[in-house]
Amino acid sequence: MSRPPTSALVRARSLGLCSPFQLSSRIIDRRLSKLQLSEEQEVQSYFQGCVNSLDVEAHDGRYLLAGGGDASVALFDLQRFSSTSSTQQVCEVANGTRGRSTDFAHEFSVQTVTWFPHDTGMFVTSGMDTSLKIWDTNTWQVAEEYDFGSRIYTHAMSPGRSHSLIAVGREARHIRLYNMETGSATQVLRGMTNVSLD
Repeated sequence: MSRPPTSALVRARSLGLCSPFQLSSRIIDRRLSKLQLSEEQEVQSYFQGCVNSLDVEAHDGRYLLAGGGDASVALFDLQRFSSTSSTQQVCEVANGTRGRSTDFAHEFSVQTVTWFPHDTGMFVTSGMDTSLKIWDTNTWQVAEEYDFGSRIYTHAMSPGRSHSLIAVGREARHIRLYNMETGSATQVLRGMTNVSLD
């Protein structure tokens, strides 16, 4: 009787016949080959335009942030379902073009949304209205906002705890670093010859 494929790989690893990287790579490849879309659950979209950015919080994998081309930001609870097996939207911030207005909304397309790496109580958005906004998840209000003066195509945060820098890719062809501790964007990374799209 033959062994299951995974146990054969584990045995090969224990005998030194393959490296840890080879073992993990083969297991990941097998899992990905069996990955399928769920036919039982869907995320119901409330956006009137495209969805530009998605981020699932890393702590529990429960909350999904979405940023839209219609300048809205939405939060979905992936563990809360309606009777139609759709994930329902929990919160939304939209500008006046959607009929629901808030002072905190972006004016134009939201290009990137990201959870703060170690705290689901904060998230960051940026967009075509040239602003980077740091949000308080509990109140759905902007805790801090910085205007970069040119369209923002993307931003990224370090997953480490050693600093609180946000790298911002802008239309101005240079990446700027925003320091959340000081509230300033003084560092510029030069060398890009084209617009930073992602």
